[in-house]
Amino acid sequence: MELLASPDPLGALVELAQRQNIALWALRTTEPFRRRLLIFEIFEYLRRGNDPAKFVDRKRVNVPLVSGLVELQPASNVCSVLAARNQPLVAVLLTPFLSQVVLVPAHGAFTREASVPPWPVAFGQISMAGPRIGAYATPLKRLPPGHGDAALRAIVASANVLFDQLTRPGEWSKDGTFDFDGRLLLWGSVRFGLDAITALAADWSSQEAIWTAFRALTILQGIWDCQLSDLLNPDRLQAHVVPHLFDAAEQSWAGGLVENYRATLAAAFPGTSAGTAAVRLSQLRHLVHGMRAESKDPTARLAVLRSVETAAASLELIRDVATLWWTAVLLSPATHARPGIAPWARRPTNQPA
Repeated sequence: MELLASPDPLGALVELAQRQNIALWALRTTEPFRRRLLIFEIFEYLRRGNDPAKFVDRKRVNVPLVSGLVELQPASNVCSVLAARNQPLVAVLLTPFLSQVVLVPAHGAFTREASVPPWPVAFGQISMAGPRIGAYATPLKRLPPGHGDAALRAIVASANVLFDQLTRPGEWSKDGTFDFDGRLLLWGSVRFGLDAITALAADWSSQEAIWTAFRALTILQGIWDCQLSDLLNPDRLQAHVVPHLFDAAEQSWAGGLVENYRATLAAAFPGTSAGTAAVRLSQLRHLVHGMRAESKDPTARLAVLRSVETAAASLELIRDVATLWWTAVLLSPATHARPGIAPWARRPTNQPA
């Protein structure tokens, strides 16, 4: 409210930062990237057979989830994975002038309650949050000073590489013909995935949070052409997410979180491997989203619901699973942002492409 009511928003932010020992960052789009987006827009305009002389007067089409404003204001994309956490490392504010300012605490992180309200169904309520005891207990007891700044710097640097990779002409014309559709598909998929993570950050404790997390995971599943259960498997997380995080503190926290998630799966589906438990857990997404059942057993999905309710599983951790995967996409675009190639399926380094 101070920010919105102040005639000097920047001054109000600076005063707030000084009082709370918070650093302020403004993330902006670089001019080369802005021009590259415009060049691709020109190409698409001409490819549709439009009159080149009328490009300046063309009709602008606003897509709800991928708007020009967001494309030119990268803070929501870069910081979405840092805000979508039980203890977010940053807060993103939108000033009255539609510019985004990122707040980063010098010590610790912003805190909020780690809870997901029950999932309402016709025949009762099945808890998706479990007992909420120890779900976020990890070996990391305290974030080191400056951790938020280090996280932001790492994400910004890697996101620059990612968006360069997504829009670099050479990446999409290796056979001499530019792949317009392939570039647009991956560009849109990454943008939709980051939009889902942004929505998850905004509604972390809402009733819809777990389904927003499933949406973010499903988009990544489509990029990699893999199974949803692959992304829900804690073994995949330990091998292809934790090592890619930006420092030892973050790796310790994420590694502990993955082990808590593994324990949740073991409690919900006792006597099964992590991979089998992940396959069963994916039935929740299929049930809610109306996906076709892979099993011929009509009671399989009800059995999953019964197991979740009996074990009081801490499924709120699925929010963190989605956030961790998209963090890895931003931090390691060379291995985690390739269409049709999952990180665990890439070619050995000694094998020719």
